Amino acid sequence: MVLKRNMGIMASATLLAVLSLTTCTNALVAEIEAIRYEAFAQTKIPVAPLSPTVAPVNGPAGSGKVLVSWAVVPGTTSYDVYYSSTVSPPAMPNGGTDLSGSSCTISELTNWNTYYFWVIAKNKLGSSPLSIPPATGQSGIRVTSVTLNKAAATFLVGSQETLSATCLPANATFPDVTWTTSNASCATVTGGTVMGGTTGSAIITATSMDGSLKTATLTANISSYAFNTAGPAGGILFYDKGSYSSGWRFMEAASNNTGANHTWRYGVAQVILGAQQWDTGTGKSNTDAIIVAQGSGPYFAYDCRSCTQAGYTDWFMPSMNEATIWLTVPGSKNNINSFFSSTQINETSVYGYDTLTSIWKAMNPNYPSGGSYYITRPIRHF
Repeated sequence: MVLKRNMGIMASATLLAVLSLTTCTNALVAEIEAIRYEAFAQTKIPVAPLSPTVAPVNGPAGSGKVLVSWAVVPGTTSYDVYYSSTVSPPAMPNGGTDLSGSSCTISELTNWNTYYFWVIAKNKLGSSPLSIPPATGQSGIRVTSVTLNKAAATFLVGSQETLSATCLPANATFPDVTWTTSNASCATVTGGTVMGGTTGSAIITATSMDGSLKTATLTANISSYAFNTAGPAGGILFYDKGSYSSGWRFMEAASNNTGANHTWRYGVAQVILGAQQWDTGTGKSNTDAIIVAQGSGPYFAYDCRSCTQAGYTDWFMPSMNEATIWLTVPGSKNNINSFFSSTQINETSVYGYDTLTSIWKAMNPNYPSGGSYYITRPIRHF
């Protein structure tokens, strides 16, 4: 029985060896045949290549460029490429000579113009005829659409806002726009930044610059500032500093308070560098510093920054002075015990307004830890 089993194992091993040898032999035969075929192919002039394919090169870097590709011709050692703005090929190759690969990039073309392309295959015996028919193509990818980040916006006289335009496709050669206004007395626009002039309305238009003339528009409605009236984001206007500087002039509060059941502090007790500012115009930088130090989470500054009322994302927690101004708006103190500012005193206290005594106090940043009458409110400046 042992002898029979050993003989069976030997037979299996022999069969595997034969199969392995057969596989290797077949691969070797195929390789030899390929070499023989290539050698035979080079005993004659190559046939004409098929018509190449032509594609523009993506993005601004592709201006004036196309990629020409073709199928490999057996028995060929190199290729020449020709191109012309007419259906007649030039006398000499001008798109690349003695190319060993099957593609090349041609530069310094005029965008949007149609060009014709040919390829010849070569070996030591000579050159093939030109590929027929010629391929056609053009450099440059035109813009097919333009969109703005909003279709309408409200501006105050003297306020401004920067719009963003998106050109598609994303690989367009010149994804840029020019800006125009239909009524420069009401609203001007420079580089996408709209400035309110006089009350009224204007149509702001973004037009693609590549000659495709694709457009997108925004309706700008301009009104005068009035205390305790609706602002551009649908909130409540509460401050006008008199002139536009440092990127803003007016302040607007969100429609609702935030932070109920949250606290000022999130995480370890610490002095947050840059969060001790109290003056008007410093709430945003206070908020930035607090969020850098504490990260994302359920706390006052992050609640304010997370506000997206009317699609605006530039909200912040007011400084002590900004909060003082806001609390002069009728009804702003209703149903709250304390209003927290973004102004930190030290690692264990921050400024909060006590509505029962009508004074600012040093408050515990961990307080109220669950109270719904201890809040703040997002504001924005513009």
